[in-house]
Amino acid sequence: WKYTGPAAIAALVPYVSGLVVQFCGEKFAEDKPSIRPLVPMIFQVYRLHQLNRAAQLVAGLIFSMKTLEASVQTTAITSSLQMLLSSLQLLGIFSLWSLAAFLTQTSLAWHHGKGVSLVPF
Repeated sequence: WKYTGPAAIAALVPYVSGLVVQFCGEKFAEDKPSIRPLVPMIFQVYRLHQLNRAAQLVAGLIFSMKTLEASVQTTAITSSLQMLLSSLQLLGIFSLWSLAAFLTQTSLAWHHGKGVSLVPF
């Protein structure tokens, strides 16, 4: 992370800020049962988009590192970028799992006629 701090910040700040905005949106929608299930769905899908964009940025940086002469520093930077890319992929898997769990819970609640009284993720 020593060499890729700016790339990590550029990749992760939109993701973290999206989490904060989602939390605020869910607090705002607590009293509004008609829009409450829409907030997590919208933000989960947008979070996947953010992670995809961040992964594209990091993959582009890794690709651009291949044109440089191999040295200890470029190897360290490439390794750090690959670790960042792996972290983004792990966050993507978790986000997909979270979205699938939310959609399953929502569809089961609607199927059983219980409305949408779901606990936000």
